[in-house]
Amino acid sequence: MLDKTITDFTGKSIERTGDPLNFAIDGDGFFVVETPEGEGFTRNGDFGLSPEGILVSAEGFPVLSDNGRVEVHEGELSVDLDGTVRTDGKELGHLLLVDFEKPYKLEKSGAGIYKSPADANRVEVEFTYVRQRYLEKANADIIREMADMIESYKNCDSDQTEIEILDAPLEEAADQVGRMR
Repeated sequence: MLDKTITDFTGKSIERTGDPLNFAIDGDGFFVVETPEGEGFTRNGDFGLSPEGILVSAEGFPVLSDNGRVEVHEGELSVDLDGTVRTDGKELGHLLLVDFEKPYKLEKSGAGIYKSPADANRVEVEFTYVRQRYLEKANADIIREMADMIESYKNCDSDQTEIEILDAPLEEAADQVGRMR
């Protein structure tokens, strides 16, 4: 039996939403957010603004840049492909993007938020773009998953039938031994 679920972070596609507070990571890596327990990591770029004008994750955690929290008090927010954050042309910093040598070691800490154990090995992000007005789509193929589930059910049903066939002679032998006594 499996004791841990491993999240697959590969093969995701992105979709244009038009919302200026939506961001997709085109490549490897994670956005860094500030949680009460320390840094959290997410690929969910469905961000919003807090009443104080701080860019926050869907869960309400402040999104971090190399200058700390991203504060948007006035003007239009824009983010370049390299993660440079601007309001009305004024540079506020770069979104913090991190990656891990062993992303499968990340531990789920909530809806789309992950924590990094020491052995996940944080590494520099390379060849990654931040796409504003886009969101990452789930990489689950529902049709394939349903087909796999049906196939597993059929295999299980077939195995059960084989067990019943093999069990019949043993049951008959046990009955005969019981009658002989």
